[in-house]
Amino acid sequence: MDLCGLEHKRRGVSHWLAAFRDEHAWRWAAEEHYPHLRDKANELLQFGEISTDVRNQIVLVAFERYQFYVGHRDEAERTFCWHYEYEVLEGDQLIATTGGGGHLFAVVDNQLLGCINHHYGPEADLRVTRWVDFTETHVGFLHGLDIERPAGPAWRLKLARRSPPPKRWAETPNEGLN
Repeated sequence: MDLCGLEHKRRGVSHWLAAFRDEHAWRWAAEEHYPHLRDKANELLQFGEISTDVRNQIVLVAFERYQFYVGHRDEAERTFCWHYEYEVLEGDQLIATTGGGGHLFAVVDNQLLGCINHHYGPEADLRVTRWVDFTETHVGFLHGLDIERPAGPAWRLKLARRSPPPKRWAETPNEGLN
């Protein structure tokens, strides 16, 4: 279903679409986000803002997105996925964090330790590199959630909870469905 046709028709529908398009909420709170969207779609139907067919279509689209993000988060717990944040552990000690773009920053001094990027060789793995004095240096290869380093013990990635938490659309005050 093309949701663009619903944009700006009614304030309540525009608010629903804004919540639907919030990737951050889907990525980190899909279990809360889908029921909220379903309930808001039911409200829009009860207030006559949308028809039953439109309600069913938008709830189905939201459910499909919910299924995708739950599966994607499960995958992110097993292997590195872009747009998720990870803690980098050496043994049990937290040494760095990664942002959604794959940059590893040290916890102590916020120094850039490396960047996860694609390696287009025969292995087609992700590798961790950094630039020192205008020269690219190899930090290690990323296999699943393990960074195998040629110098030093392996690092382990652990999916982190994002802080600050995603916007809770269900907590926003009801501004009316005018």
